[in-house]
Amino acid sequence: MRRVLDRIRTGYRDLLLKRKIALAFSLMAVFLLVVQGTVIYNISERVIRNEMESAAKQTIAQSSLNIDSYFQEIKTIIQLTANNRTLIDSVEHYDSSYYDQIRYNENLQNILIQYTYMIPYVDNILVIRQGRAIYDKNSSSRKDYDFDDKAWFAEGVSPLVKASFVGPHRNDYYYDGMTTNVVSVIIPVRDPQKQGEPEGEIMIDIDLRKITNLFGRIGLGDDQDISIVDKGGRIIANRDERSIGGQYAAEQLSRLGASENGTYTVKGGGVSSLVVYSTSAVTGWKTVISTKMTKIAQVAGDVRFTALLTIAAAILLAAAISVFVSSQITKGLIRLKKRMDALSRGNESALAPAEGNDEVGMLGRHFDRMAQQLNQLINENYIAKIKQQEAELSALQAKINPHFLNNTLQSLHAMAVLDRTRELETTIESLGRLFDYVLYDSGDIVRVDDELQYLASYLQIQQSRNAKRFDYAIEAEASVRRTPVPKLLVQPLVENALIHGLDALRTGGYIRVEVELEAGAGIEPETAAETGTAAETRTPAGARTGAAADEERILIRVSDNGEGMSEERLAWVTAMLEGEMPAAKSIGLRNVRDRLQLLHGDRAFLRIESRPGEGTVLTIGFPIPAGSGNANT
Repeated sequence: MRRVLDRIRTGYRDLLLKRKIALAFSLMAVFLLVVQGTVIYNISERVIRNEMESAAKQTIAQSSLNIDSYFQEIKTIIQLTANNRTLIDSVEHYDSSYYDQIRYNENLQNILIQYTYMIPYVDNILVIRQGRAIYDKNSSSRKDYDFDDKAWFAEGVSPLVKASFVGPHRNDYYYDGMTTNVVSVIIPVRDPQKQGEPEGEIMIDIDLRKITNLFGRIGLGDDQDISIVDKGGRIIANRDERSIGGQYAAEQLSRLGASENGTYTVKGGGVSSLVVYSTSAVTGWKTVISTKMTKIAQVAGDVRFTALLTIAAAILLAAAISVFVSSQITKGLIRLKKRMDALSRGNESALAPAEGNDEVGMLGRHFDRMAQQLNQLINENYIAKIKQQEAELSALQAKINPHFLNNTLQSLHAMAVLDRTRELETTIESLGRLFDYVLYDSGDIVRVDDELQYLASYLQIQQSRNAKRFDYAIEAEASVRRTPVPKLLVQPLVENALIHGLDALRTGGYIRVEVELEAGAGIEPETAAETGTAAETRTPAGARTGAAADEERILIRVSDNGEGMSEERLAWVTAMLEGEMPAAKSIGLRNVRDRLQLLHGDRAFLRIESRPGEGTVLTIGFPIPAGSGNANT
């Protein structure tokens, strides 16, 4: 993920300004339109949902009223019937004699027809005594059928003279074997003057398929479904007759049982539905209306299509406006860039009055003034600095030669007197090579190999004066031996090690010179050593700054095992190198630092690491641009 973000950031940074402006305008337009579309969509969805919910609640209120009125009518009539004195006596004395049964049957028939003929959708009416049917309106019930053994029947018998509604069950108590799902209304027949068990029960069966006719009065839409569900989750009525008697969706039963009335949303088959339900005060059953939210989906599709068209049009408009605006902005910037390119090639005639008084025009005029001042400063300071460095280098060479020559001649005289012929020959050869390098090789840039040969000659001559005082080693990677470096850059570091590092030693001294190439160093120098005291000076920002990350850097390290420096001494040397104090001593180090500054600006560094009693390490580093080639010999 981070890589993707980095690539996007890099790609955006590399875009032209006009494309950045076009992209910004387009993204802003898209963002605003997406926000607007989202708000409109949410508001539209909320309004339509509220309308659907309100309509569904009105529908369920009407359907509940129709259904409750129907069942309330049955409940009222069956309670009147159960309280009829003649019916109670007929049920109570039904088993007296055969002739009495005939008379009681006629009584039951007359009473039941009188009270129930107005009730629609009644499938059958039965009077039950001691678990057996003693009266059957349709005369088709089995005489051997024991109702008391059925759980659904026992559930519906109330201890009081009160009608109870029994959910769907199979009417398997007929001879014809054609059973269907029915709901029943059961009320006990009890003599109010007696205590104990009821004399019998009256049961009215209602065909579930016929109850569905009640739904035709409420005008349901094609995207709506209605069900009546009992407390056990069984479907009592539904527009689809195949669902009657089945079990309602289990995942919705818990939501239906949460309260008497409510609303929730359910998703099935990829379509969301709004479910509204209410509980009947008469039966305790729930009426559930489910409305598919296809209208919301249709509105959402319309809003989405409109939003996409608007976004596309806005992007095209934003792109056209941004191209026009960015062209006006970048036109002046492009002219300014061309002037900068021409000036970087040394063409001062490229400076021309900037057009316009906007920010780009003011920037152009400021650039022209800056370029003129820069040219003036280069002519006055930079060239003068180069000459000053050349003069200091020449002075350093002039200082080295007489002093060093005097010491060397004294050593040669001593060797001749002591008849040390072999050492005398070697020292004279080293002195000759040293003079050839200093006096006759006039190039300012040499190879690392040439500079190290010069150092070897210099150290051999210094060692010839007292072989026991110090030893030395010069090491360089094969890959850097032909790398170009400034001439006489390393000799002041070695001289500093001899004069200041090993000055107190009479024997056992050691100087080590190492040269290595560091690839892809960038502008950051190496970190200081983990232990000991270290200080680093970096050249201040100058004309040549900002090394690329893929530049190679050469590291030259001169170390000794001398007495080292304390933190206070190291701080003083660092301040001297930074120019904060006069260079009374260590003029060679100061000269090395200034030469690095002149050549490489803040891409070069000089670092000093030292610990008292353990020695000092001087390290210089500067970049070698790729493809710079090798120095001329």
